Amino acid sequence: MKLVTPQLESSEQWLPTVALSFYFLTWRAEAGIWICYFSRKTRKRVISMNAQTSLLGEPDDLNSLHVLINGEDVSQITVPDIFDSRRFDTFTGVTYSASGRFISKYFSDFKKFELVLGIQENIQQVKAQEAISKMAIFSSVKNALEGEPLDHYNELSNNLKKRLRTAYSFLVPTGYIIHSKFYLLSNSATTEKRLIIGSANLSDQAFNSQTHQLEDIMIWDNSKLFQKYQDYYESHIKKICHSYFPDELLKINDAKIGDAVKKKAPVVLDVEQTELVKAEGIAENLADIGAKVDSKVLSPKIIDDLKDSGASNLKVLDLAKESLQDATTVYKITHEAVTTRNKQPVIKKPRQINKVITKYLKVRRVTDQEEAESDLKRHRTLYKSCPVERNLAKNISGLFIYNPANKSLEPIGREASSDDIATALEVIDDLIASYRDWIVDARFTNNYGMRVYEAILYTFTAPFLYEIGALYPESDRNNLPLFLFLNGIGGSGKSELQQILIEMVSLFSVHETALAYDTDIASSAKKTVKADRIRKLSKWMADEDNVWPIFIDEVQSDFYEQDKYGSTLIKRVSNAYKGNPKATPALIATTNFDVYGLDSAAQRRVYSLTFNQAFPNIKEDPRRARQASDNINAIKKRLDTKLFSDFIIQISKKLDELGNSEDENSAMINQLREDPLSITRSIFKAYYRRVGRQVPAYFPTEKLNDADFQNKSVWRKLYHEDAHKRQPLFNYETRNNRFYVDLNRIASNDRRSNPIKQYSDAIPPRLLIGSAKDGIAEIKAREFCKWIGAPLPPSSFWRWLKKRK
Repeated sequence: MKLVTPQLESSEQWLPTVALSFYFLTWRAEAGIWICYFSRKTRKRVISMNAQTSLLGEPDDLNSLHVLINGEDVSQITVPDIFDSRRFDTFTGVTYSASGRFISKYFSDFKKFELVLGIQENIQQVKAQEAISKMAIFSSVKNALEGEPLDHYNELSNNLKKRLRTAYSFLVPTGYIIHSKFYLLSNSATTEKRLIIGSANLSDQAFNSQTHQLEDIMIWDNSKLFQKYQDYYESHIKKICHSYFPDELLKINDAKIGDAVKKKAPVVLDVEQTELVKAEGIAENLADIGAKVDSKVLSPKIIDDLKDSGASNLKVLDLAKESLQDATTVYKITHEAVTTRNKQPVIKKPRQINKVITKYLKVRRVTDQEEAESDLKRHRTLYKSCPVERNLAKNISGLFIYNPANKSLEPIGREASSDDIATALEVIDDLIASYRDWIVDARFTNNYGMRVYEAILYTFTAPFLYEIGALYPESDRNNLPLFLFLNGIGGSGKSELQQILIEMVSLFSVHETALAYDTDIASSAKKTVKADRIRKLSKWMADEDNVWPIFIDEVQSDFYEQDKYGSTLIKRVSNAYKGNPKATPALIATTNFDVYGLDSAAQRRVYSLTFNQAFPNIKEDPRRARQASDNINAIKKRLDTKLFSDFIIQISKKLDELGNSEDENSAMINQLREDPLSITRSIFKAYYRRVGRQVPAYFPTEKLNDADFQNKSVWRKLYHEDAHKRQPLFNYETRNNRFYVDLNRIASNDRRSNPIKQYSDAIPPRLLIGSAKDGIAEIKAREFCKWIGAPLPPSSFWRWLKKRK
């Protein structure tokens, strides 16, 4: 018999316990072991504990970073100890990928820093060497087009940016993919040297010992191997590389960094500068091909391959559909950048390359950011998030606002007095009381009030959501809810609530309003225009680097019912964020339509709050309608931004603590994965304690999302309507506990684009047997009725007997 320490997960399934005189034994079938408890109390306590050991007694807090120093295992070591800038002053590294935040955090004190970044791209197996080179060049140009160097630049601290010309250098390969990872540290005065080799990229995830990503690094101090790797770097790697940051970006940095450091604010590029940097990056990538061919680093054959590039080559890359447009543009540019006037094809001169680029990329010449948006205008409040510049000791939250008057960024966030916080909480109380006092049917409940409060909590959190999601494991990031829909019946006050939310977080003198979806986005009958505008929203969210929320009023039904609009937008933004958790704004929209029309993958990534109680209508009850309106207007006049300004400081403190934590699996981070507003809830509870008030009953203490409620409602309605039909839609077989539902009968009377898919997406997969794509849904009857809160139908005999009567 094998006995182990009884520290097991609470979720474990146990067989009956054998009672002995002084202790209890439990058989654990999967492990083939008996677990021994010395009392029932011990067993109860152990089962309720969080896991401390794995099934076989191995610790769950397994150190996933395996470190050897000079051949010896090291159980405890910190990142500053590994990359010791006190002991070494020069760093040279090669990595497949890197985080700018990680570099700013741990490498700011080196006197000289040079890092080669391997090109990240999912390239399928290609046997021909020329094809690999061609795909590497293609990937490098595509990354420049999509602004990847700008993303890395934005993550760097001002301390590093001001030394980009003199001490800090970032390189990328031309025509090669580098998968090596090694780091060379040295001291110019003491001649001490350190070589680090292993699997770890320069990122928090790689060097965090608590992740579920196993990494290994080997460290040799003052070893002869150091010089071998130094020689290899100089003779092989460095000569195939060029500058990662385009010269245009470095010029802008030179012009702006001094003022940015003085004001303790990040450098911000306007739209024109951003487009120029992208174009310059493409031009430099292409020009370097010619230079590498001339110096015989690359074969002249590569230029022939680029000239012959065609759409068929897209198959070599594992591209998502949304990347196809950029990929096609890159192929057109690289194809036309080659001239065949000479006997041997060559890359065109820089001036000619620029002509090719401007043919496909229209660099917008604008005087300010607002004029850059011509077709679909987004109100131009700009919230720039730069956590790497966060310095709470000096009241710098890391969130900045763009001031068009002096065209610079200013830090925002200021702690409020207890009186100011108490006043703001009273205004929220009065706002929720207006729903209680003025909705027509007087069916207000605390649960209904929670929806108003949840909308406030989400909106306050919105500029920080992307930073919260960056704490998630990569596999969970695309489930971060970057979309909030305030949905329900007309006249329920959704638009008024949205405007109140805007004013609560608008730390700006310009009056903001929401975009009008029906006129600005969906008014055109042309499907291409609608699709283009959805792509515009996608670009704002995935590429713009502005965390001011996008507020849209009255989103129409086609957004939810046609996958190419809403579902495509949600999945595109979520997938882009998963791969690169950069600053991304939330979208907060009102709608009279249920979100169940979105496909199941999109539904998982949205927040939905339902408002189904109407305020007085001006036509039916003009007196009460005017009174209700006057009440809301009086609340609006009392609104200010002091609470939000204080909240910025409080959440920045929390995120700073989590960002500096070595424990990625801390209770707070795990809680954030389940409820991204959990930090916000704790801050608001602290506000109530601070002013000596009880947390109100309508305060939402846990995640509140009505998407599941809407899905239940649509199926509940269908089920209850079916009870009165002669030919029921739900065919019930008691023998095997099944409903057979012919959704094709619904589809014939439903105007939506794909009602069969929408109904099947609205039911949890656990209730379905197989798929309902063919229009026949096979549903677990008892589980389904429990889900919608309805009784099972009578058996066929009782139905027959009822008809006979």
